Amino acid sequence: MTIASQEDPDSASELAALRLELKQCRVDLEIIRNSEQNTRRIAESKLAEEQLRRSEADLHHAQRLTNTCSWKHDLSTGKVIATPETYRIFDIQPDEDASDPALYFGRIHPEDRPRVLELFQRCEIEKADYEADFRIVLPDGTVRHQRSVGHPVLNEAGELVEFVGTAIDTTEQERTRENLERALAKAQKTEAYLVEAQRLSQTGSFSWHVATGDLFWSDEMFAIYEFDRAVDLTVERVHQRVHPDDLPMILEVVGQAVREERGWELEHRLLMPDGSVKHLRAVTHAEKHASGDLEIFGALMDVTASKQAQERLRLAHMELAHVTRLTTIGELTASIAHEVNQPLGAVVTNADACLRWLNRESPNLNEIREAISSIIRDGHRGSEVIARVRALLKKAPPEKQRLDINTVIREIVAMVEPNLCGATLEFALTDGLPLVLGDRVLIQQVLLNLILNAVEAMKLVTGRPRLLGICTKARDEGGVWVRVTDAGEGIKREHLDRVFTAFYTTKSDGLGLGLSLSRSIIEDHGGRLWVTSNETHGVTFQFTLPEKLKGELAP
Repeated sequence: MTIASQEDPDSASELAALRLELKQCRVDLEIIRNSEQNTRRIAESKLAEEQLRRSEADLHHAQRLTNTCSWKHDLSTGKVIATPETYRIFDIQPDEDASDPALYFGRIHPEDRPRVLELFQRCEIEKADYEADFRIVLPDGTVRHQRSVGHPVLNEAGELVEFVGTAIDTTEQERTRENLERALAKAQKTEAYLVEAQRLSQTGSFSWHVATGDLFWSDEMFAIYEFDRAVDLTVERVHQRVHPDDLPMILEVVGQAVREERGWELEHRLLMPDGSVKHLRAVTHAEKHASGDLEIFGALMDVTASKQAQERLRLAHMELAHVTRLTTIGELTASIAHEVNQPLGAVVTNADACLRWLNRESPNLNEIREAISSIIRDGHRGSEVIARVRALLKKAPPEKQRLDINTVIREIVAMVEPNLCGATLEFALTDGLPLVLGDRVLIQQVLLNLILNAVEAMKLVTGRPRLLGICTKARDEGGVWVRVTDAGEGIKREHLDRVFTAFYTTKSDGLGLGLSLSRSIIEDHGGRLWVTSNETHGVTFQFTLPEKLKGELAP
């Protein structure tokens, strides 16, 4: 009190004011601190809200991309809380109550609904997870597939309070699966058809990985080679089935094809364990992989039955050709008799002369020697005539050899010349033609048939020359070309394509087999026979013959 009484009243007043101002500053500072905290809390709240918004947007975007939705079924309120993608998948409209579970159950396909409801109810009782695949039907009738997974949420007392879960729209996956199943079924059906087709056609398929030697065969390949499927399939084992006479050719052809990285096509035989022989035809192609490895793919057909049928047909063809030759020779009987009588008459005449010269007091040995030489020459000539006739009459398999086509033509013309019925023969045979590979008797039969047909066509021709032309030329692509031309009445244009048909004939006494057989013979030799009308009169038959048969090596 003493001190206070001694202080200056103004100083005491200032001190009180300072104290009051300090107190106010403390209050203002507390307000500022509270304001900063509030600002920080607001900023943090806004940041959290922004992060939550972004998370929800990311979730929504992710769910939309994956056709996935999430939901929560609150059992206390009976309400459903779901993400926006749920509404899209289930096609929930704004005017519909999206919190009503019945809305979602109502979308389930009627055929699946009882099963799904029973599953949900059981999981609710057992407080267990569930997983279900089912269909939903949208208001426009569209059917979509769903896969739903749910998990129960329990409180501290162990009571079920809600289910949370996800649903995935699996429509595209289901369609893909169905498409794959259909494709698989189709592939299996196609494979079954292929297996059956291979069995019926006796055609097998295979692949060969050249570098490793791995072989992959179809079932029919095992059947053709008569191998058990359990056998260790190797190239060497396959070669053991090949006919020994064909194995060198197989090794050469296949080896060269592999070196050139290409496929091959060939026919060969198998020699089976029971001694039977199978004929096979193989067609392959090569494929080089990116690794550089070569793989051969191919098909192999058992053509044994076809070969046997061809052989039977060939024998029947030979029989028919033989009958045709006999028929033709019957028509040439007069010519044959004339051909044989000429040398026989000359032999008799020369023999009589020899006897007369021998009976003379001084035999003329020079004349006798010349007469005997004539007898020998005429004897050979008669033998040649008989030989040619016997060859035509002979029933023997074809024997192909190198032939001079001009010589063959001259031989057959010598036989038919006496029977030309007044026709004038004109030759235009080119010298130096290449030799052709063929059966002499069969080629003579073709020429004989064409020449006699030409003579027959000109029998009734009057007022113009009866010209029979035979021409030969070399072909640019190899081989020869032969033309037989007549000046007869010709063949109507509409009948030109029919003259080579079996049993078609314009002769009253013809069989209609000559031209059909002639075309078959020429085609069997690798050539072609056809007919054209001449500009003036008659027709021209032409045929070609190659120097070698297809696949034959040059001599």
